[in-house]
Amino acid sequence: MCPNRNLLRDAIWIAFVAISPVAFAQTNVTISGGFSAGWESYVLLPVGAAPYPLGGDTVSSYMGGTAAGIMQNGAHSMPLSRRVKAGEGTFWLAGDWGKDEHSYRNGNLGLAEIGWGRNYGSLQFNVSLGKTRAEQDLQQSKIKADGTYVYAELLMPISSSLWAVLGGYGHWGTTEFIRKNAPDTQLPNSQSLGLRARLEWDKVVRIGNAGLSPYADLSFNETNVAAHTEFLFGPIRIKGSSEKSTELRLGLNASMPITDTARLLGTVEAAHRFEKNGAKTAGHFIGGAGFELPGREFKQDWLRVGAGVEGKLGSGVASLMLNATTQGEMPNIWLAASWQTRF
Repeated sequence: MCPNRNLLRDAIWIAFVAISPVAFAQTNVTISGGFSAGWESYVLLPVGAAPYPLGGDTVSSYMGGTAAGIMQNGAHSMPLSRRVKAGEGTFWLAGDWGKDEHSYRNGNLGLAEIGWGRNYGSLQFNVSLGKTRAEQDLQQSKIKADGTYVYAELLMPISSSLWAVLGGYGHWGTTEFIRKNAPDTQLPNSQSLGLRARLEWDKVVRIGNAGLSPYADLSFNETNVAAHTEFLFGPIRIKGSSEKSTELRLGLNASMPITDTARLLGTVEAAHRFEKNGAKTAGHFIGGAGFELPGREFKQDWLRVGAGVEGKLGSGVASLMLNATTQGEMPNIWLAASWQTRF
């Protein structure tokens, strides 16, 4: 939606609320109840107890966290694959695309990034710049979210086989809340920050030609959406939303050469999210009643499996990997692709 159109609509509502006794009366409404249906939250207004869909800020903050999750555990799910020799540099292109349809969710998401890294001997520093896009079709509305992120990462050898990985990112997004029977809303921009710490034992176990690399991965992500005001049935002030995600992953990466220039890849992972509930939806009708609805209940445990192939392509190495999860807070299936070269 055009920003000028949003400003014009809001100005009309402000003028209407200021001069109309009917509108003024509606700012002093009472609420007969509230409920959540999947991601959507509603309050029941007194006239016929009509459900009114609230702002999608909690959905926006959740989608920001999901985009960060597929970045960390899709495009960067195998950080040791970015390693180069001391004194060398690397450049890569990567992209992920998948379906996010577990439980009540019904959408898709993806990302594309470029990255650069250099090995300084005692450590390797990597940095990447990327774009994310996600959509969710809800019962009475639709959410479209776009974002930009910067991700920085350090790879540090602790022993001949044990590596430590430390990473952090910032993600900035815009979200449009498209209602079926009410005006659209351009939500405040979302801001996400995250940290990640990982230990991986590189090919510490060998079975035939296959090398197995167990790992433990701990991450924390937080996405914030500022408070905002909507103009329908009188002005409604929606409180800001903060979605937090603390996750522990234990897994095993596997690789097995099939030719001199290609190998098979595999991943098995168990994940646990420590938070039980998401952000609440809260606010008040200006001059009237307030409301607070509980956040979504999370599926705290799930499994991820992945299978793919990696091989030489031109002057670099390309990889393609299909990932799938059981019922949980990650996308149910996504494809990760990358191409990397050294210099």
